[in-house]
Amino acid sequence: MIVFQVDKQLESGEYFLNENKKSEKKWQEKQEKQTEKTIEKKRMRDASFVPPEGPVT
Repeated sequence: MIVFQVDKQLESGEYFLNENKKSEKKWQEKQEKQTEKTIEKKRMRDASFVPPEGPVT
């Protein structure tokens, strides 16, 4: 069964949104992805600064 883009939009109700709402939704999704990536990068940077376990001489 082939699912077309229009079918997906009708199913989610996105088909009936105006252009302003569509662009706003797209921008918000982009911001969420950007926030997730920023958190992930910060976590990766912080991982290199973890002190070693055990006594340090």
